[in-house]
Amino acid sequence: MKILLIKISSMGDIIDSTAIIRSMHELFPDAQIDMIIDPAYLKLVSNLKIVNNFFFFDESTYKSLLNFKKNKFLVFANFFKVLKKIHFEIKKVRMTYYDYVFDLQGIEKSLLFYFLSRGKQKNCKWSLPYKSIYENKHSHAVYALYATVRKCDQFKSIPFSFPFYQPEVSTEELLDLNSKANYDFSAINKNDCINENLNKSNNNKGPGENLKKTSDNIRYIVDNIRYIVISPFTRWETKNYPILYYLIIAVLLANEGYKVFLTGSKGESIKFREQIDVIKNYVFNDFILYDRFYALEILENIDKLQSKNNIQDIGKQKETDKQQDIDKQKETNKTCNSNKLEEILENFNKLQDKKKIIDLIGMISIDQLGYLISKSALFIGGDSLASHLASACNTANIVIFGPTSPLRVGPLNTQNSIIVRNTTIDCLECYQRKCKLKGIENKKCMNSLSPYKIFDLALLLLKKQKIQIQHMNENKNN
Repeated sequence: MKILLIKISSMGDIIDSTAIIRSMHELFPDAQIDMIIDPAYLKLVSNLKIVNNFFFFDESTYKSLLNFKKNKFLVFANFFKVLKKIHFEIKKVRMTYYDYVFDLQGIEKSLLFYFLSRGKQKNCKWSLPYKSIYENKHSHAVYALYATVRKCDQFKSIPFSFPFYQPEVSTEELLDLNSKANYDFSAINKNDCINENLNKSNNNKGPGENLKKTSDNIRYIVDNIRYIVISPFTRWETKNYPILYYLIIAVLLANEGYKVFLTGSKGESIKFREQIDVIKNYVFNDFILYDRFYALEILENIDKLQSKNNIQDIGKQKETDKQQDIDKQKETNKTCNSNKLEEILENFNKLQDKKKIIDLIGMISIDQLGYLISKSALFIGGDSLASHLASACNTANIVIFGPTSPLRVGPLNTQNSIIVRNTTIDCLECYQRKCKLKGIENKKCMNSLSPYKIFDLALLLLKKQKIQIQHMNENKNN
């Protein structure tokens, strides 16, 4: 039997699809399972030994070649290069006549391969009779993938309800890091992993030696020290929890004695530093602080100021007097909150200097991220690839939800997962990439979640882990 699966993009869905591939492999061990995928995500599934051949649709390369902001004549020439590359991959796919072709993506780029591939029986994600499952926001997205496969009689025996096979990923050890990293990990002291003299001890060494020592020290932390991974960014702006809140969580956990790794892509590295700069030079406009960290507190203070006067007094008070009182309160809050912000940023910078908080944003690959998460004590982040990685690696995780539904796209492995969201928000699960609310209401589903509560939940999970480890050690001794 020969099976072709088309799942080009959506990293979280690719991880979830490994559960289906494993189910197929267990049902038909001798079947040839081929997959069309974006090469950027290949390392997540390449070592699982359940896929025989991979074909590629390199979306990022095609987009860069067809970037109309560049020379238009160059784009015109590149258009034929892209067609040639796609034609080459389609030609390779068409060399095999498949018994089954499953399009688990169901969008234009995947349909191209779906229609041009050669197969006895083909099924597409969005086709009937399972359309209601695909559109149901309260059933997990993985059910749609299973439904696509189960349309064929041969695969009816694949389980369609929990417990089914859990998603899985292949991870690489941290053999090397980006040589352009602006963080000198080689200064880490292996005894206590704290060294304030950054970039001093290795100035006379060559870049190759520095890089090797960097990897050795990171691996030492991974193998010997309990650490936490925080991934602040997602692909949607509305799913991003405020950076300032993440900094608070990182500082609190570092003060508890844990190592904290911050992770993300190269593009997110630039965004992270930009947001740090904005926090340092925060905007105070109409009583709203950037990232709304103290917005509610500020408004409460203004309400208290106005409630000190009864209705009659407010009616008699001159507009100029009222404005002076509000301006005075605004300045008081500004000074108070400025001190709090400075304290948070100062603590964050100190802990970075002591290597208790390590910024790896933009410095590691996807498979290295998987390895880092798989060895960690806890993962904290939003609805993103990293949270799916944590679930697949069976790592304890706290996932922050707002515009998307945890029932539909949340971690499949719920044993060690805590979902954090504000269920009192009317527009929760809006599935909007840009929030339509303005002012203090903007992104309130995310901004209203307290970082201190998330910190408390993190301590609970970490305490639970310690108890489990103690029980395991006691059982081994007995």
